[in-house]
Amino acid sequence: MTAWLWYLLPVVGCGLMMYFMMNMSMGGDGGRATTDRPLDLLQKRYASGEITTEEFEERRRRLEPDDATRTQSSDVPKVGGDRRATV
Repeated sequence: MTAWLWYLLPVVGCGLMMYFMMNMSMGGDGGRATTDRPLDLLQKRYASGEITTEEFEERRRRLEPDDATRTQSSDVPKVGGDRRATV
């Protein structure tokens, strides 16, 4: 009657080993990736009181580029000029 347990034990053991190995290779969270953006995390930290208003504003300014720092394709100078071969 207990002979079938000896056949079942290695199968269950291998299954558990595979489960734990897969779980560890995915970062230990079961493969669920967090989708929080940096600004969302910053807002959560501010709301929970981890950071002050000054820290929040400074970090928010660093994360959100303003119009002066954005470059448009027309503002970027072209380097090298026209390199088409002339015949």
